[in-house]
Amino acid sequence: MREGHQSVKRALVLRKSKAVSPIVATLLLILVSVAAATVLYVFVSGLTRQTEAGGTQYAQTQIVIESVILEAGDNTAKDNITQLYVRNMGSIEIPAGNWTVVVSSPNGTVINATTVSIDEVVPPAGVINLAKTKIELGSVEMEAGKVYVVKVISPTGSSDSTRVRAS
Repeated sequence: MREGHQSVKRALVLRKSKAVSPIVATLLLILVSVAAATVLYVFVSGLTRQTEAGGTQYAQTQIVIESVILEAGDNTAKDNITQLYVRNMGSIEIPAGNWTVVVSSPNGTVINATTVSIDEVVPPAGVINLAKTKIELGSVEMEAGKVYVVKVISPTGSSDSTRVRAS
């Protein structure tokens, strides 16, 4: 009989203890959901802002090839670029780094691609000669008098190309 009496006592104790009402539980769930959504929104919008800022920086660099001298070699000399002036037309500086120079035929066939390491920063409206020491293209058999396309790609990815007659 004692067992029956204890189970009745437990039932009475459980009935007397108060639980969280369904309304309060619902409000707590809504509050937690809103807090989690706010944290997620702040995190994602911060990432988006950082990506846009980085993309904007590189979008503000623009280069223009101002002058190129392309010398076609003969059987004893190699083909060279002896002058290659590039102007930064963007609103921010172009950092020091690797510039890529691509020479191709007018139909688009790449003849040579060379990386030129430049240790100086190019300010907005600044000009740089990428061929301070001539850019050797090797024996690619360019012909004097023929037109070639020279394309320059800056360390930030901005590029320009121009047609040049080899001398």
